[in-house]
Amino acid sequence: MSDLKNYISQRKKRDPAFALGYDLATVAERRDEETVSHEELIKSLKADGKL
Repeated sequence: MSDLKNYISQRKKRDPAFALGYDLATVAERRDEETVSHEELIKSLKADGKL
């Protein structure tokens, strides 16, 4: 895990306000991305061996 990802993960655990703000910013940033159906998600997770 990168240093930045590690920092964000640790900070989210100890600071709920940061976690909420970070999560909302992530959602806003990604709102224009193409969506994936539930079926496509399940298929992808199975193909990756995560399900």
